[in-house]
Amino acid sequence: INDGYDVATAFRFYRMRFNPMFIWRDTLSRGYRLLSRILLEEELKDSECGFKFFNRKKIMRLVDISRYNKWFWDTEIMTYCIYEGLKIKEIPGVFDRREDKTSSVHILKTVIAYFTNLVGFKLYLMKHKKRLFKLNHEIRSGDAAL
Repeated sequence: INDGYDVATAFRFYRMRFNPMFIWRDTLSRGYRLLSRILLEEELKDSECGFKFFNRKKIMRLVDISRYNKWFWDTEIMTYCIYEGLKIKEIPGVFDRREDKTSSVHILKTVIAYFTNLVGFKLYLMKHKKRLFKLNHEIRSGDAAL
């Protein structure tokens, strides 16, 4: 990763389609991103985008403490990167959904799973955030004994 960044990730811009399913999914996605930013106190434009590149040395500790897999892992790992103080570069990326491809996403199940994971993750962080990120916080704030 160049320019001193520890993480590079895309944030999605979709080509607009005047299709009810596209509009519905886009609205839900924007709602999730807003809720995630509020609950997790992070400012990422799109933690769920699948295009992520990491400085291996800096990310491995965060991978080791990661508790989620599948889709929610993106939210978790990007939140950890923020709390760890990693330098993140977000790059805009135009996404163009294929009209011929049917989605495997079950919207209601996905919304419930994401909301449940988001709330559970917030509760977990409320209990463990200081312990998980204590050393880096102390070093950054100048409180650590040298």
